[in-house]
Amino acid sequence: MNSKTKNEPNLKRADFFYGLLRPIVYPVVNRWYGCKSEPLPEIDGNYLIISNHNTNVDMIMVAGSCKRPMRFVGSEHIFQKGWAARLLMWAVAPIIRQKGGLASTTVMSITRALRRGENICIFAEGNRSYDGRTCYVLPSTGKLAKAGGAALVTYRLEGGYLTSPRWAYFLRRGKMTGRAVNVYTKEQLAEMTAEQVYEAICRDIYEDAFEEQEKHPRPFKGKRLAEGLEHTLYFCPECEKAGGLYTKDDKLFCSCGMQATYDQYGLLNGTKFARTTEWNDWQRKKLGEYLDNGGTEIGDDNVSLYKVTPDHRMEHIYSGAVSLSEGRMDFGKYSFPLEELDGVGLCAKAKMVLMYAGDHYELRSTERMNALKYVHAYEHVTGKQII
Repeated sequence: MNSKTKNEPNLKRADFFYGLLRPIVYPVVNRWYGCKSEPLPEIDGNYLIISNHNTNVDMIMVAGSCKRPMRFVGSEHIFQKGWAARLLMWAVAPIIRQKGGLASTTVMSITRALRRGENICIFAEGNRSYDGRTCYVLPSTGKLAKAGGAALVTYRLEGGYLTSPRWAYFLRRGKMTGRAVNVYTKEQLAEMTAEQVYEAICRDIYEDAFEEQEKHPRPFKGKRLAEGLEHTLYFCPECEKAGGLYTKDDKLFCSCGMQATYDQYGLLNGTKFARTTEWNDWQRKKLGEYLDNGGTEIGDDNVSLYKVTPDHRMEHIYSGAVSLSEGRMDFGKYSFPLEELDGVGLCAKAKMVLMYAGDHYELRSTERMNALKYVHAYEHVTGKQII
């Protein structure tokens, strides 16, 4: 039985709204996205669900499997959108995490909730995939799963990347499924090391959208299928330069003359790389070579830099261009050496979070900026994995 806490009325309200909204919202999402969630098996006691993450409706997909009330761990950016965000927080009592990792306060909140007997769901990557493969999972996730004293459910969502690519502006219809891969009892977890739990989580939730398509090809139909790909792809494989890629309808172009067509199976036709996974692997290597050899500047025009205040307000401090060179990001008089950043993160398609000298900044653009290259640069320079 849950212990009494001053927050218990909020939890009761969250349980009430979970039971009220689940049978209403899930069928709508099921119909709109062409998705299906398999029911969880019977589980003794409470549980921690750890899932991969690809769409904005993944929480609803997981909820479709779970009749028992559950709380979700979500990025603070989800809850920075005015009255709707405040209403959502009031109704579902989420546990908030800062973009870029699981802070100690978030871990403590999750652990306490599990020990009270609550059911919790975490999207372990903290990111939606840019190329179709499950993103990096923090190794500390294994320790967290053991610390709560609850069962662990590993849950995999499949088809989400091709249904709603992170970079895309339009939904496409195909097939999306969600199911529990494994259930590890608290007794089983007690016999496993944190490293073994972590390895099990990474194995169970991993998805490569293109490997699945190779086994079971199915179309994902929609309009303007290629639009937004420049949020993921930044180096052209033909001219091997950055900054010239753009999209329209189902076409990807480069200013050098390269042209490719994105089809209903998620493949690019007419260029060296058919899969975004292959292209992404190549461009990461290319960017590393660029950084090591001190090449010409890479950057974006018409960006805005904001400083996030302690009360989550956005204070605009700069508009203009950003450049990446000599291991740093420069915004006019503001300069951020990549090695000195406390952390970085990505939100939505192309918003970048930077933590520097104890402060929190956000990079935005009204144009189709590619922020992924800056995170790849940070990973290369620091040796830290983010995405």
